[in-house]
Amino acid sequence: MTNKNLLLGIPISLAGLLTSIASVFADVLRGGKFSVGPAQYAVALAGFLVFLLGLGIVKRTYPRQFLYGLSIIIFVPGIILLFLNIYGQFVSLRNPAIYNGFLYEGRLRFPKTPEDVYPLLKQKTGETPQDFAYRLTQVTYDATVHYWDQSENYTEYHHRVPIYENFLLWWIYPKNYEFCNPYKAIERGVSVCSQASKIIIHVWKQNGLKGKEVTLDGHVIVEAFVGRDSQNNRVDWVLDGDLGVVFEQGMAFLQDHPDVVKSGYLQAGYPESLAEKMAGFYGPSGNYVITSAGYCEEEVLFYQLKWVLPLGSIWPLLLFTLLKIRGKRLQGQ
Repeated sequence: MTNKNLLLGIPISLAGLLTSIASVFADVLRGGKFSVGPAQYAVALAGFLVFLLGLGIVKRTYPRQFLYGLSIIIFVPGIILLFLNIYGQFVSLRNPAIYNGFLYEGRLRFPKTPEDVYPLLKQKTGETPQDFAYRLTQVTYDATVHYWDQSENYTEYHHRVPIYENFLLWWIYPKNYEFCNPYKAIERGVSVCSQASKIIIHVWKQNGLKGKEVTLDGHVIVEAFVGRDSQNNRVDWVLDGDLGVVFEQGMAFLQDHPDVVKSGYLQAGYPESLAEKMAGFYGPSGNYVITSAGYCEEEVLFYQLKWVLPLGSIWPLLLFTLLKIRGKRLQGQ
């Protein structure tokens, strides 16, 4: 009877556990992005109940031995992930080869170091939103290089988040990943228009200011609220961190004035071919506001779980070990 319970309970428990895990990460296993819907939650709950059922069958016979063995099994991946996390605290996301420069739209760009840039992400005392908008756009441009879709090796410049940085992001996003955390994005250094816009919008909001990411028909920019005019009308500016250009107008104006857009990029020193292309992007067709709150909340959660999961896997064995030591001491008294 004992062996029968053991042989029956363990497969049931493992089947339930694997079902729960597979249901939560079903979209990722199918090659999509991470998301969990009501049906997945239901299957995960059912799998967990099956896991408890199998565990109950085994515990009738080997309650302590089984739990001790299970604690050893989960301890091994937990300690490996913990050491990976610790290692990642001492390794930069930035490949030093980035300082060799990257050519983009006729400009050879050399990024500043993160250490030089981080102190510049705070709005200075007495600095107006308008002045900060100019400075932050330039800081973002100076801190990064445009190198994204051209890369075929997603690991060379860490377009794919390294496993030692965050094993969850590494697993779920096997190709390019855009950071919501502006410090992580700047540390990595390689960027694209949407990544540069995420840097600006999050730094902008961290300083208590209002703004939004806007996807154009081929480009991504930030529309930042910088104040009100003499008639108390709101004033929005467009900030392009990818190309280092600021427009002292909002999208409502720019999408109807392609000549102003073209002039802005020409004055920034870009060739006419790029200026004309950008003017086309700013047209009213295909523009919409990005709402990436869920995406960014997921990133925050994964950076919390990267520590919670390994530590949660380690403590059961440590608890068993402490109880065993305590038991021997009591026997020796």
